[in-house]
Amino acid sequence: GVPILMVGLDVTMQVLIEAPQYAELATIDTPLGKLVNDWLLFYEKLHRNSMGVGGAMHDPLALALAIDPTLVRTRPAHIGVDLSGT
Repeated sequence: GVPILMVGLDVTMQVLIEAPQYAELATIDTPLGKLVNDWLLFYEKLHRNSMGVGGAMHDPLALALAIDPTLVRTRPAHIGVDLSGT
């Protein structure tokens, strides 16, 4: 098999962006800064409305771990994929 680093929702749901981080991001006065801030606020509202928790950082955490896998504890595991459908 191919070695992968899976980052489950049980992990990413523990990494939440909060009001102080939003406020800090809002001070980045560039087109990219505004785009990222708007994007994060959109997902914060979406997550809060659908899951009751706002600001889960799923993709940013996965990206951070691709850069530095020592940020979290990992363990080796075998993963099977069922391709038969339902």
